[in-house]
Amino acid sequence: MFRKCTKCGKSINEHKISHNYFICPFCGQYYSIDYKKRVHMVLDNGSFIELNKSNTFINPINFPGYEEKHNEIVNKTGLKEAIIIGEGYIGGHNVIIGIMDTRYMMGSMGCLVGEKVTKLFEIAMDKRLPVILFVASGGARMQEGVFSLMQMAKTASAVSQFHEKGGLYISVITNPTMGGVSASFALLGDVILAEPKSIIGFAGKRVIEQTIGEKLPLDFQTAEFMFDCGYIDLIVERNRLKETLTDILLIHDNTCVKSKANKKINNISKIDICKDGKSAWNTIYKARIFNRFRSLEIINSIFDLFIELHGDRGSGDDKSIVAGIGIINKRAVTIIGQQKGNTIEEMRYRQCGMAKPEGYKKALRLMRQAEKFGRPIICLIDTPGAYPGGEAEANGQAEAIANNLFEMASFSVPIISFIIGEGGSGGAMALGLANKIIMLENAVFSVISPEGCASILYRDAKKAPDVAEMLKITAPDLLKYKIIDEIISECGTKQEIFARIKNCIERELHRFDKLSKTEIRQERMEKYRKIGCSN
Repeated sequence: MFRKCTKCGKSINEHKISHNYFICPFCGQYYSIDYKKRVHMVLDNGSFIELNKSNTFINPINFPGYEEKHNEIVNKTGLKEAIIIGEGYIGGHNVIIGIMDTRYMMGSMGCLVGEKVTKLFEIAMDKRLPVILFVASGGARMQEGVFSLMQMAKTASAVSQFHEKGGLYISVITNPTMGGVSASFALLGDVILAEPKSIIGFAGKRVIEQTIGEKLPLDFQTAEFMFDCGYIDLIVERNRLKETLTDILLIHDNTCVKSKANKKINNISKIDICKDGKSAWNTIYKARIFNRFRSLEIINSIFDLFIELHGDRGSGDDKSIVAGIGIINKRAVTIIGQQKGNTIEEMRYRQCGMAKPEGYKKALRLMRQAEKFGRPIICLIDTPGAYPGGEAEANGQAEAIANNLFEMASFSVPIISFIIGEGGSGGAMALGLANKIIMLENAVFSVISPEGCASILYRDAKKAPDVAEMLKITAPDLLKYKIIDEIISECGTKQEIFARIKNCIERELHRFDKLSKTEIRQERMEKYRKIGCSN
């Protein structure tokens, strides 16, 4: 009736721990759970149907004792392999699901695991269903020699083919996920979730320390460590996992993506702008003010659902860029915003909205995903510029911005960019290659800050107010030059301003519904082709 926690040593009632999602109530230790418990926790009641049940044991290199070990595990657990695949429902959404079980040789991947994972993606392609794969593995199976390594290529190829067909793959990393499994299908998901404290990596920590003779951090290779390194979208508590998966599936559901905005949309292209006789310098003050609304406040106000996703899958998770997926008026969209912050502490945490290369790469990763799934892209621009630092330059700041522009030009999904505060130089332009650029009334958009321009051209920063007028950085000037397409009034309350932004998004999405992919791409190309052209 009791078990002793392997971490804190306290005795825990089995009934109590099962009601706590098999997490120690004293120290928070996550216990490994078998596939049946996982089915019970995540899938809708009674919906799971196992697929591809045949498990003919093979010993490709006749490894001594391998078959005896297999028979021992079968007799003890009933498991014939380290993964179970099947079909079921999560929150009413039909999915193909795979669940790895570490009771069979620590979830190691041999030929049958590779075959089942591959079959899982092939079934999902045939049925046009999303894949949810719970991963737990010590790595490639040593008893099958190089045959086990070949499963890395086999499963990665299956994921690649599934990706080309536009399928959604959600990988859920659990403890542990190592070696040839982490280096193949585990970390190739469109969305990668992880349970807290899960160990994720290639070589084991002890092996690395012995090899290089260096002591590694205590949190090395934990889910939290990998999150900070940019490889995990979300770390999700076990009791919230089904809810999180349901929300992600809802956003990707075809009925949501293809829903048309049929309700009447008010035309708000002609708006009375607040008449306060403001100068360009006064507008800059309003755009920069501490208590001005920021991207996250707008996102949380106008979108019916928003799930923030993290990381660039290579360097880290730049907190100056907020990116994720959401729903507005039953439409699935990708949302990317530059987040400045409203306090000194938050502005320091968010780098004042100035992104490093990993921030632009994170944005591009989410935009590529939007293109794959046919989701419109909504960008909220608010930055003094790209982060000015030696590390950012060494990591390819210019190349990161250039890649964003290069790929945004070719996307067939619509892009709508809102300049909500400061639109500073190339740092803003990295989210600004859009079908429509819409400015809030008190926002600015400039090639350089007036202070910087005054210092460079006149060697006198005090001339910044005069230079601000010369640079033509306000919304009315930019609308006159056809740099931007529309101005949104800031008269009234914040909620009234946010309602105008939402109305504008809904109206534009309704307009894009009538255009083909080619027309959407061509409209964007023609917009920029005409700017600055005298002919």
